[in-house]
Amino acid sequence: MIVKCNNCDKKITIPDEKIKGVSKFVVKCPKCGSRILVDKAKIDADPETERALSSKVNLDYEPDNVPLGKKSAFLFVFDPRLSIEIEDFLQNQGYFIRNVQKIEEALARFALNNYTLMFLEESKDTDRLLAEINKWPLLRRRETNVILLGETGRDFDQKLAFLKGVNFYLNKKSGELLLKIKQCLDEYESYLTCWKRNEKGT
Repeated sequence: MIVKCNNCDKKITIPDEKIKGVSKFVVKCPKCGSRILVDKAKIDADPETERALSSKVNLDYEPDNVPLGKKSAFLFVFDPRLSIEIEDFLQNQGYFIRNVQKIEEALARFALNNYTLMFLEESKDTDRLLAEINKWPLLRRRETNVILLGETGRDFDQKLAFLKGVNFYLNKKSGELLLKIKQCLDEYESYLTCWKRNEKGT
């Protein structure tokens, strides 16, 4: 594969065997030292425009190295007790976990990775993340279970979830949070199974 540095225009040849089975990766330009995010799917879809890779993505972060067969979860949760509680639960469920506290890193991670599960705690920064999520292609959005944690609404408030653009809304102060999270995961899996069946026409 040949990619072009968006900073100095140097063409970089990357042996195909080094990137076999990888959809996104970061390469350092040997001429100017810039870090370049490469998305093979985008390059294959539009080779002329995507070889001049975008400089808008924050390249201070590498794509997550999620073990094969593991689901990935993204946490944007500020309450330390709540964050630890959810992390422990997800670890027991076998998830790879990425816990982020800063909006810049969160947006960069969104550009680099596809997560199957997200926990977002309500805040002004979270509104920015939700706006970004709502720009995703339909398939990517459908395959991501987004759970919003807040204090203003009732658990499983469908209207609030719809208005926020999430799959589920949970009130973090209502008690029995882990049981409710398990319910969210089960309901989402049922929805996804039904959707895939309908897509296949069975």
